[in-house]
Amino acid sequence: MIGRELLSELVRQKVKYTEEDIIFITKDKEGKLIWLERGNDISGLTHIILNHSNDFLNVFGIKTDEIALYLYNAITNGEMVSSRPSKIKGGLDRVYEYDGYYYTFVGMGDNGFIVTAFPTRK
Repeated sequence: MIGRELLSELVRQKVKYTEEDIIFITKDKEGKLIWLERGNDISGLTHIILNHSNDFLNVFGIKTDEIALYLYNAITNGEMVSSRPSKIKGGLDRVYEYDGYYYTFVGMGDNGFIVTAFPTRK
């Protein structure tokens, strides 16, 4: 889920990243470049799994190994229903509706890096 064209956009934007750690890179329907790295206990997929895997399972029935694909699909194919400045300096909090009735909250840096994500109900 790493297209060379989108990776080139990160390079053009002079975004710091580690290519081998990128899980996916995509654009939402509004054209925002968004990407997920493996990360650590503070941000990225590792943080999401450590802190929110039970939430994804309990709210959506999504297993830990399915979270990254779910996020990719929700961001790529879902509808953004909310976007506001985040508590993360320069970041955004976005809510996506996906599959007709679920909302997924995504906190990201201003460069589109996903810091955290968790499910909520409509």
